[in-house]
Amino acid sequence: MKLRKLHKTLGVYISPFLLLVSGTGLALLGRKDNLYDPETKRLLIGLHTWEVAAKYTGGILAIGLITMVTTGLILTLKPKMKRKRAMGRTRVIEKTSTELKTTSNHNSKGTETLSAQESNVKGA
Repeated sequence: MKLRKLHKTLGVYISPFLLLVSGTGLALLGRKDNLYDPETKRLLIGLHTWEVAAKYTGGILAIGLITMVTTGLILTLKPKMKRKRAMGRTRVIEKTSTELKTTSNHNSKGTETLSAQESNVKGA
């Protein structure tokens, strides 16, 4: 599966659960201010830590979130790395073509001489 497709698919499946964790996390910010009765507080903590749903749900979602973050970073940094490498190549090409323009094959009399390969090509 391609990286972008994996990232999008995980996002679709994991986002409702992340919204639930975010919402319960926000609600739990007021747990020490006695905003909720003990029963509601237990329910919010159970939802937030996934103890209510299943034993390994929180771990699976954590792995999904780590994968989402990793693929997102790779997708973000990959084009920048390609551009950086491409810029390095164009500099080398520009430098080489400049050196070729400035370097010419002149003999001691000032007349241009051809290399053996160039004279073979012209003679053919």
